[in-house]
Amino acid sequence: MIIWGRSPSISKMQNLSMSLKKLYLNTIHLQGYGLDEQTCRHYLQLLSEQRPVVLEGYPSYLTMLAQVGSKENIKPFTPKVIITSGEMLTDEHRQQIEDYFKVKVTNRYGSREFGVIAQQCQYHNGLHIAPTRFIVQTDSNNELLITDLDNYATPFIRYAIGDIGSVERIKCECGMNVDTLVTLAGRSHDIIRTRSGKLLSGQFWTTSSRAVGGIEEFQVIQHSIDRVEFKAKVVPDFDPARLEILFKKIKQFVGDELQVDVTIVDHIERTEMGKHRFIINLMEQENA
Repeated sequence: MIIWGRSPSISKMQNLSMSLKKLYLNTIHLQGYGLDEQTCRHYLQLLSEQRPVVLEGYPSYLTMLAQVGSKENIKPFTPKVIITSGEMLTDEHRQQIEDYFKVKVTNRYGSREFGVIAQQCQYHNGLHIAPTRFIVQTDSNNELLITDLDNYATPFIRYAIGDIGSVERIKCECGMNVDTLVTLAGRSHDIIRTRSGKLLSGQFWTTSSRAVGGIEEFQVIQHSIDRVEFKAKVVPDFDPARLEILFKKIKQFVGDELQVDVTIVDHIERTEMGKHRFIINLMEQENA
């Protein structure tokens, strides 16, 4: 069972082809775009009825299922495997999904150009890169460079995919001795930058928001080198005074370099594909 976003560019023929493929592979595809609590309850019921071996989806979708199921005391069906992909998987989202469904989350990294590039094994020691399909390197800015080895039409050689991460050769407990993505910070254009050159990735903002408590979702938008907007969807009884914890943590790292304007919102807008972008750097988009 897959809970995925919609593709705005898919044709009717592609949609038919994908539907036939899913039927052949015994896969149920549930639309995640516009997911709300009522739909979550319906999907949780489908999970119990269909009892899939594998549950796959965007981290934000599966987190919302877990949140609704926990809040309404809906007993979950536990699949053998839960796979997340398509978005950054934060520690907080991983914990909520695992606590509710009672199974470890396996994270994947891929793209529309290449499909699945790397995936965690059962030991969750980084994301192992498929050695017969890809060579993954980094440039001086830690941007991932992908070379594919099985594309007989138009090979990609040191293709700058736009993601930031680090690669190391690791001998894993699973027995594999392969190049592994040990960190994955997200899109290179989706990192907050300060005037002095400090970089604030999604992990920094996730850790800081978790320390505040009561923030269900957030999105950081950089409008200028000196100013960011922090959009927060919060719990009903949220105490705004707790935002001082957020300001303090940011100040500890960047001093007075950033003005942070907090906006409390009812929901965080998704992309056309239904993805939750944690960081939007408008400066980088203008220069792209």
